Amino acid sequence: MAETYVIVLAAGDARRMGENKMFMRVGTMSVLERSLAAFELCGCFDRVVIVCKENDMDRTGAVAEKSLSVPYTLVPGGSERQFSVENALHSLRGAAGDDVVVVH
Repeated sequence: MAETYVIVLAAGDARRMGENKMFMRVGTMSVLERSLAAFELCGCFDRVVIVCKENDMDRTGAVAEKSLSVPYTLVPGGSERQFSVENALHSLRGAAGDDVVVVH
């Protein structure tokens, strides 16, 4: 049976924002919490792959642990968005040809 994966790209520099926007609060939740909550709520993904900065792994993992009931993987980001996607795809090497991968 096909598996469904979502890749959440959260490794950007946020140069225009001045701080990591993934951890900025919008109301009662951070941007990352809101994104993960949406994927949790939809219930259509078997695994979540979160791409983040190396130095944000612990913080990102804590948010994922709190927000997700499905399995998740943390992957280090690349120097550019396309390299972050590539890193995430490499983490799915065991995926089959009929699996579905969605990039957020």
